[in-house]
Amino acid sequence: LLSAREALQGEMDELTNQRKYLQNKIRRASPAEKEELRAEKQAVTAQITACRKKLKLNVGVEERSAKIQDTMDMVYANEEQHRQTARARMKGERYR
Repeated sequence: LLSAREALQGEMDELTNQRKYLQNKIRRASPAEKEELRAEKQAVTAQITACRKKLKLNVGVEERSAKIQDTMDMVYANEEQHRQTARARMKGERYR
């Protein structure tokens, strides 16, 4: 998850820089070029939106995984405690 997040973050940074570059070009371009550059910028913005969504999903998976791991640890601890209690009862019954 961490390596995927780093890759997505790098891609998003690159796309953001590209969009900034296009915005600066739009300011200096002729009216005919502006439309083409704006279309390019919209495409880059759509890619950034997709990257943000993937990053959000990545973070959500990590958070849920941590919660699930904590829950499973608690379940295993309860099962182990139950087994030990059962063993103690069995030992107590043997010596009666």
